[in-house]
Amino acid sequence: MASEKLTENRVRQFNAESGQAFLRDAEIKGLAVRATAGGAKAYVFERRHNYHLHRVTIGDTSTMTLAAARQAAQRIGAEIDGNADPMAAKRERLTAAKQKGAVVDDLWTRWIDANRNQWGDRHLADTLYLSRDPDGVLFPLLSLPVKSIDAPALIRWAEAETKKHADKVADAERRRKENAERKPERRRKNPCPPSGHATGKNAALRQGFARFKAFWRWAHGRPEEFGKLADPALFNRSDLLAVIPSVSPARDSLERGHLPAWFKAVGEIQNPVIRAYLQILLLTGARRNELGDLKWSDCEFQWKSIHMKDKVDAAGRMIPMTPYVEYLLSTLPRRNEWVFSSKASDSGRMNEPRIAHHRALQAAGIPHVTLHGLRRSFGSLAEWVELPAGVVAQLMGHRPSATAEKHYRVRPLDLLRVHHEKLERWILTEAGIPFDPESIRAGGLRVVK
Repeated sequence: MASEKLTENRVRQFNAESGQAFLRDAEIKGLAVRATAGGAKAYVFERRHNYHLHRVTIGDTSTMTLAAARQAAQRIGAEIDGNADPMAAKRERLTAAKQKGAVVDDLWTRWIDANRNQWGDRHLADTLYLSRDPDGVLFPLLSLPVKSIDAPALIRWAEAETKKHADKVADAERRRKENAERKPERRRKNPCPPSGHATGKNAALRQGFARFKAFWRWAHGRPEEFGKLADPALFNRSDLLAVIPSVSPARDSLERGHLPAWFKAVGEIQNPVIRAYLQILLLTGARRNELGDLKWSDCEFQWKSIHMKDKVDAAGRMIPMTPYVEYLLSTLPRRNEWVFSSKASDSGRMNEPRIAHHRALQAAGIPHVTLHGLRRSFGSLAEWVELPAGVVAQLMGHRPSATAEKHYRVRPLDLLRVHHEKLERWILTEAGIPFDPESIRAGGLRVVK
C-alpha cells in the first residue's frame, strides 16, 4: 500500500472493510495505522531487521495522539537498529513461566488454531486484537501458569484492566481539554458520536472476559490433552461478575414518525452508493457487513432474490429482492464485482458510511441511530404490519427460537416475498415516498400522484 502523510483527521476516517487494513505514514518510516473490520484501530510499527519482521503495537488511536505515536515509532526504530528486540520481553516472561509448567498462552494458541476455520474474519481479528502484545486486554492472562487461573486471579486481572482503562480515559480527556485551550481555532466537531474510550465504557474488558470464558470451557472439555483445569463454573461467581462491565441492551432504532425525515435526509446524501446502502440496510434488516460484502453475482434480478452471507448459517440465506430495493440497486454503478463499490477505496468497496449517516440524522433532527440500529428498526417496524415473528427472523438471519420454527416451518422464497413486500410498502407509505412497483417491471419509473 502506498504511504501518505498522516493527519489526525485521516486516522479517524480510516477503517477496514473486512479483515484488517494498514495505512502507512510517509513521514516516519515503519509507522502505520492498523484497522480491523471489528472497528479496532491502533498505531503499529514495522521494520525488517536481520531477515525478521518486527511488528510492535504502539497504542490505540483513540487514546494516543499522532505526535506521540511518531515519537514512540522513532524510539522503537532506534532500538531495533541497535539490535534490541522489542519482543524479547514477552519471550522472556513466557520462557520463565514455562519453566514452572504450562502457560495459558500455549492453550490459547491451540484454541485459536482449532477454531479459526470456523470463525468469521471479524471474530478472528477481534480475538487476536484482544490478546495482542503488549496492550491487549487478555495479554496479562496469557503468561500466567495454567494452574494459577482461579477466581481471585481473574478478579485481580479485571481490576487492573479497569484501572488501566480509567487512566486512559482520564488522560484522553486531559489532552482534549489542553488541545481545546491551546488551539481553539482548529477545533473540529467529530461527525461521529464518541467512542467507548471517551465515554468510559470498557467494552474490551467485557469482550475479553467472554472470549476467555469460551476458551476455558473448550480447554476444560479436553482433559486428555490439557489435564485437569479449574471448573468453568468459576466464571459465574458473583464477586467476579461484579467487576466485569455489564451489557446494556441497545435501544437505538427508528420510530414510525422518524421515517419521513430519515428518508428525506438520507435521500440528500451526495454519494449515491452510501445513499442506497443505508436505505437497503433498513429495508432488508441485514447486518452491515452482510450488505457491505454483497456482490453483483449474489443478486438475481430475473428471480428477484438476493443471497446474503450469514454468520449463523455458513451457507448463507436467500431473501426476496423487493421492488424498491431492486430500484435502488438499479441506480448503482457497476464498477467492479462489489454492489456497493468505490473508486477511491483500495479494496474497490464502499468507504465508511457511518459519517454520512450521522450527518443525515443531525439534519433530520433524529436521535443517534447506529447502522445496527437500522437492522433493529427493521424488526421493530415489522410489528406495525403484524409480520409473523418467524418470517422476520428468517429474513434477518436469526436462529429459530422454537421447536416449531426449527422443525416444522419451511417458508419458500415466494412466501417470504409476500410478507417482505407488505412491510416495504408500509414503510414507503409512512415515509411519504410515492413508488409504483409496476414501474420496475415495465422497465422504467413513473411518478405516482
